[in-house]
Amino acid sequence: MLISGNVLNYFNSPEWMASDNPENWEDAKLCSAWREKWHNVRITYDLNSDGYRTNEWDTIDWKNSVVIIGDSCTMGVGVTQETTVSSHLQKQLGRPVINLGVAGSSNMFMLYNAANLIKNVTPYAVVVQWSTADRYVKFSNPNAERGKTGVQHEGAWAQNQAYTRFWIKDDNYLFQNKQIINTMRQLNIKRYLDYDMACAPTEQRSDSNRILAWAGDDENKARDRLHPNGDVFKLWSDTIKEDFEKNGWMD
Repeated sequence: MLISGNVLNYFNSPEWMASDNPENWEDAKLCSAWREKWHNVRITYDLNSDGYRTNEWDTIDWKNSVVIIGDSCTMGVGVTQETTVSSHLQKQLGRPVINLGVAGSSNMFMLYNAANLIKNVTPYAVVVQWSTADRYVKFSNPNAERGKTGVQHEGAWAQNQAYTRFWIKDDNYLFQNKQIINTMRQLNIKRYLDYDMACAPTEQRSDSNRILAWAGDDENKARDRLHPNGDVFKLWSDTIKEDFEKNGWMD
């Protein structure tokens, strides 16, 4: 139903994901207070068979569920399942919230997944949390890519020539990002909200004027010291709930 999502690419262990990995944890050993804070916090990435941090598709009550589409922040890299934005929002809305976040994913990937989703099911509402515009997704033979997903995400971490010379040009990726956002908004989703993250450069944002908070210092960052922690995601869920209330979607 959806494009393959996250892959457990560190020893196939559910204890690590993306930037929340053994190498970064080891690099943080000089910060004793940081390691002490997270040392006894057990994080597991329990993925369904398609690589999403949620239940298997056939067990979900889609018509009563809110779907959140996004990148590693939505997925919850570096935080427990209970402190992801989807878990916070589920408590606040009193209905299931399905986490379709994929680490490293692009806005293009989110558009493809939203189109696939509404072709197959009709969720109660769809919330999109846009990533930065400089990312894109490459597809190939499923057996050729790492993790055998057929999907490879490219972003600021990329070191290949195609990314730096061709994709990352203002008249290319910024233009395409606007088309992606406009197309997503034309998918005729009955209840739809989208948001930018405060960390995204101004020129990369959509025109929604809805901004989600970001982690300003280590105190508000996840275990990988890169992504926001659960306190920030609680603020995200507060913002989304407020918009649900404004729109009369709390029934």
